Amino acid sequence: GLLGGLGMQVVFVLFVAMLPMAYMLQPSMLRAIPANYRAEALELRRAGLLGMHAALSLLIALVVKLKISRSEAEAAAGGVRQGNAALRVRASAGGSKVGGAPPEAEWVASAGNVAALLSLALALHLCVGHLNASCSIVFALSPILLLLHQDTGLLSALTDKQRYFPLVAVSVFFLAASAVYELLLRRYMEQHHLISRSKFGAPPMSTMHLVKNLGLLAITLPGHAMFGKFMWYFKHTRDIYWVLLLPLNVLPAVLTDLPAIRLLSALGIAAGCLQLFLSDRIRKHGLQFV
Repeated sequence: GLLGGLGMQVVFVLFVAMLPMAYMLQPSMLRAIPANYRAEALELRRAGLLGMHAALSLLIALVVKLKISRSEAEAAAGGVRQGNAALRVRASAGGSKVGGAPPEAEWVASAGNVAALLSLALALHLCVGHLNASCSIVFALSPILLLLHQDTGLLSALTDKQRYFPLVAVSVFFLAASAVYELLLRRYMEQHHLISRSKFGAPPMSTMHLVKNLGLLAITLPGHAMFGKFMWYFKHTRDIYWVLLLPLNVLPAVLTDLPAIRLLSALGIAAGCLQLFLSDRIRKHGLQFV
C-alpha cells in the first residue's frame, strides 16, 4: 500500500545517507588503536565499508531489475491473453509507469537506478583508490549499468534499444577523466596535500609531454562521440567518417605516455570496426524492404 511504499522510500534514503555518515565517523571509532597503526586501520575500515555498500547497492539494483522485468512480462502476457490492443501497445512501449505499477510504486525503478549507479561509483573508488587497480577495471565493472531501467526521471528516454549506451558512455568518460586527472590534477593535489603521495609516482611531466598527451586525448574523442550517437539511435552512418577517424586513433596508441589514453585509442578502433560492421548490417536489412 501507500504506507508500505513510503516506508520503503524512507529505508532506501536512510541506506544511501548512512554511507557518508559512517565514512566520516570512522576516525572517531578507532581512537583505541595505537597512532602508528591508525592510518592503516582507517584505510582498511573505509575500504570494507565501501565494499559492503557497493555489494548491497548491487543486490538492491538486481532485485529491482528482476521485479520490474517480471512485472513487464506479466503485463505483456495479460495484454495478449485479453486481446486488448491498448494493453499490448502499453506493454511493448514500456510506458511511463514501469511495468504497469501504480503511481506510488513508480519510485522503485528510480531507486534501482540510483542503487546501480551508486554500486558502480563505490566499486570504482574502492578498486582505484584503495586497491590501486588500473583504469582498465572500468571494463569489468561497467556491466553493472545493464541493471539500469527506464524510469520517470532522468532515465525516462532509456529503452532496451539503448541499454548498451551507458556502458560505452561511462567507460569513455572514466578513461578520459583518468587521463585528465593524471595530466593536470594529480601532482597539484599531491603538492597541496589533498591526497597522499603515491609510492610509485611518475616523474614530473614536461610541458611538451603534457601538450602532446592532451592533443592525443582530444584525437580519440570524436570517434567515441560518433559511436555513442550510433549506440543511442542505431541508424546507418556514412562510412567515410570512420575511414578518416580510424587511422587517427592509431596515433594515440603508439605515441601516448598514459595507459588511459592508450585504452581510449584501442577502444576507439574497436568501436569504429564494430560500427562499420553494424552499419553495413543495418543498410542491408533496410534494402530488403526497398
